[in-house]
Parts: sequence; structure tokens; C-alpha cells
Amino acid sequence: MFREQVLLSDSLLEQGTRISNFGKSSEGNKSVFQQAIELINSTLEFVQDSSEKTAGLLEAFEQYQQKTATVKRGENQLSQTLIPLQIIERLFRIESSTLPVEIQSAFDSLTEEISNLHNQMRLSLSEQFEELARTERQTIETKSFLEQHSKSLSENISAAAQNTQQTILNLEKLIEEGTHRASLLEQSAKELSYETNQVMVGLQFQDVLRQKTDHVNEAISRLSSIIESPTTTKREKISQVYCICEIEDLQVNAIEEDLKEASRTISSSISTILERLHNIDTINLSDAALKNLTRSNREIVDTLLETLELAFELVDQAVNGIAVIHKAISKFEGAASDVSTTLRGIAIDIRLIALNAQIQAAQAGTGTGLEVLSEETCKLSESSEKYTQSIGDELSELIALFSEIEKQCGTIQQRTEEHFSSTRSDRETLKGKLLQSHNETSDALNEMVNVLELSRKNAVEMRSHGQVSDVPKTSIHELSETLTLAREFAKKKTTPSEIERARNSQEIRALQSQYTMASERSIHTSVLSGSGFESENAATEADFEEVELF
Repeated sequence: MFREQVLLSDSLLEQGTRISNFGKSSEGNKSVFQQAIELINSTLEFVQDSSEKTAGLLEAFEQYQQKTATVKRGENQLSQTLIPLQIIERLFRIESSTLPVEIQSAFDSLTEEISNLHNQMRLSLSEQFEELARTERQTIETKSFLEQHSKSLSENISAAAQNTQQTILNLEKLIEEGTHRASLLEQSAKELSYETNQVMVGLQFQDVLRQKTDHVNEAISRLSSIIESPTTTKREKISQVYCICEIEDLQVNAIEEDLKEASRTISSSISTILERLHNIDTINLSDAALKNLTRSNREIVDTLLETLELAFELVDQAVNGIAVIHKAISKFEGAASDVSTTLRGIAIDIRLIALNAQIQAAQAGTGTGLEVLSEETCKLSESSEKYTQSIGDELSELIALFSEIEKQCGTIQQRTEEHFSSTRSDRETLKGKLLQSHNETSDALNEMVNVLELSRKNAVEMRSHGQVSDVPKTSIHELSETLTLAREFAKKKTTPSEIERARNSQEIRALQSQYTMASERSIHTSVLSGSGFESENAATEADFEEVELF
């Protein structure tokens, strides 16, 4: 479980790093959020530019209304020539009825031409001008639509821009909070890792102390071989026993102190781990704070996705407006072109009729009234030609105006298609990346919640399992007391000189080979290089004869 805590601390730091990277760009690369915002802003700028260009068409529609007013006046004036033309046609019939047959036949042809022209003008005024009027009404409706469309588009662009700006602010706030949180989390995770390592060191040190205790027991077990040695006297044996007990008593005392220190280190580190885990809640990493962060993350991603869709919907809206304008313009251009063609034909026909009337009147001679009718026909021809020319000029200008509008509409449509084509792939890619970023961040947040919970539970278990058992403490203490008693007993049965000789004996110095740790060898060396001691009770040879060794 102690190694598990190390892994949990590393996982905590890893998840914190993932969370802190939410919305941040890597070195040399833009984050998916920056890319999404740039695409949204560029699309909104594009729509704004298209909207301004579309709104600029309103000025052209104002010119259109001014020119259609002139066309209407010309239409009214032209319609006023119908009755005089019809009257002239009837008068020609009356005046020519008394003429010789061959002359009357020529006037019959003239009156037929006048009648045909009259019918043509009447039909033109009733049908083609009526169609022109319908397209005019549609065009005016289109202007009204364009005004509403421009207003709505402008409002939607403004709303989308505000949403984007708010999203940027929220994102910057989350990134700032995440960076601060990550810094605190990194510090806490490092502290947790350090304290966990301290626990591991303490536990490993306990293993070292067990090895030292085994070495002590091995040294004590050598006492029997010393006592049973046939090559040494009892006094030599007691001196050697004293040296061994002195060395191992110091070893045991060092083990006992190290064991206490290891126990304190383990207990302190586990308490610190629990405290650090508890304090994590104060750096906005509580379960509730992490859940709120998940919601905020989702809201930002959703807002970016919605704004991204809205931006492209605005492009569609702008295109639809252009399509409506284009349709209305096409209808008006067709109707205006038909009227212009008809008017040019009327102007030519009435001019020819006037010329023919003059010729026929001249042939009929004076005093018949035909000469007067011929003059009136010429005047009517001039008036009609003037009106048709005026209407034709205005219609030509309108057609030219609408051709320019149509050209602008085509340009806007082409730019829109190019924008769609160049951003379609980026749009779909970013949508996928945004969702992936949300899922990865949510996974990291959920994983952090789990890691924190496991860390808390594991730390509690560490507390219960990390305490040093009282059994080894008691055993070591008892061993120390036994060695002390044995050393004191041997001290009374030997002399300093004998102890000094024992220290330099091969048997005692050979003990150092069983010590594998520098601290053990250091104690052994310090004892062997000691200055000896004064025996409180001078021992005699008889004393040693009476001693039974173990």
C-alpha cells in the first residue's frame, strides 16, 4: 500500500497537469480553443463584411425607386397618346372615304397600321407594364426584406460576437484558475510524494535494522564456540565474552535508537500525508469543485460549438438574403428588357406611320383635311417617341443598375462559396477536437476524484499498518538488558589488560567480517580501539576457576 501511495501521488500530479492544460496552447502550436475562436471570429468578420456589402445595396434600391417613378410618369404620358391615336385612325378613315379608290386603298393600309399600333400599345401598357409593375412591387418587397435581413443579421452577428467574447473571458479565467490550481496541486503532489518516500525509507530502514539484529544474534551465537574452545583458558574466554557483549550491546543500543527514529519518521510522514490530502480541498480540488470545473468545461465547449454553428448559420443567412435579391432582380430585368424592346418597336412604328401619313396626305392634295391629320400624327409621333425614349432610358439605367447589383451579389456568393470550401474541413475537425478535449478533461477530472478518494483511504490504511510493532521493540530492549548483565558479569571476572588482549585477539577481530554495514563496523572499530577500563573488583585466578560459563 505504501508503494501504491507513491503511484497515487504520481497519478494525482499527472491528472492535475492534464486539467491545467485545459485550453492552453503547447509551445509553437495553438490550442483547439484558440483555433475554434479564430475560426469563429474570421467567419463573423466575413459575415459582417458580407452584411455591410449587402446593406450597401439598399442605396441602389433607393436609386431604383427614383427611376421607377420616372418610368411611371412616362407610362402615364404614353397611355395618354392612345386615345388621340385612335381618334386619328378614325378621322383618317372618315376623310379618306370620299377619295378615289386607289388613294382610299393607301389610306386603308395606313389606318390599319395605326390600328395595329394602337392595339400593340394598349396590350403593352396593359400586360407588359403590368408585369413590370408586379416585379417592381416584388423588388420593393425585396428592399423591405433586405432592410429586415440586414438588421437581423447585424443583431445576430453582434450576439455571436458577444458570446464569443464572453467565452474567451470564461476560458481565460478557467486557464488562469487551472494554472494556479496546477501549481498548488504540483506542490501538494510533490509533498505527498516526498512524505510517502519518507515512509518508504522508514520501512526500508526497519528492514536494515532487522538485518542488524540478525547480525547481533549471529555474534551472540559465537559465544558458545568461544566458550567451548579447548585452546583458550577460562579467563581468556571471559575476556572475549566481555568484548562481544560490549560490542553487541552498543550495536543493540544503536538499533533501538534507530528503530525509534524510524517509527517517528513513519508516523510523522503518514500524518503529514493525511493533512496534505485534507488540505487539497482548500485549493479548489474538492469533489464539488471538480464537478463544477467539469460543468464549466462543458459549458465552454458547448458555447464554442453553438457559436461555431451560429457563425456558419449566419453565412447561410447572408447567402439566402443574396439569393432573394438575385431572384427579384432577375425578374425585374426580364420584364424591363421586354418593355424596352416593345417601346423601341412602338417608336419605330409610330415614326413610320407619321411619315406614311405625310406621304399619303401629300398625294391626296390640299383641302381634304388629311393634311391636318398628318400634322397631328407627326406631333403624336414626336410625343410618343419622346415618352418611349424617356421610359427606355430609365429602364436601361435600371437594368444597368441591377446588373451591377447582380454582379455584387455574384461576388458575395463566390466569396461565400470559397469561405465555405476553405473552412468546411477545419469546422468539422475542430468540432471533433472540442468534443475530444472535453472528454479527455472530464476523464482527468473524474480520475482525479477517484485518485483523491483512493489516496485518502490508502493513507488511513498506511496509518494503521505503518506503526512499528511493539514486539521487536520489546525483544530488542530485552536483548540489550541481557547483554548488559552479561557484560557486567564478565567485567567483574577479568582485568583491563586481559580485556585489551581479548580485543586484539584473532577471534574478536574476526567478528568484523560478519558486519556488512558501515555503521556496524564503525561501532566494532571504536570498541576495539578503546582505552580499556579499571575493574572495580580485582579478579583472581581462583575466581575464574569457579565461574561456569553459560
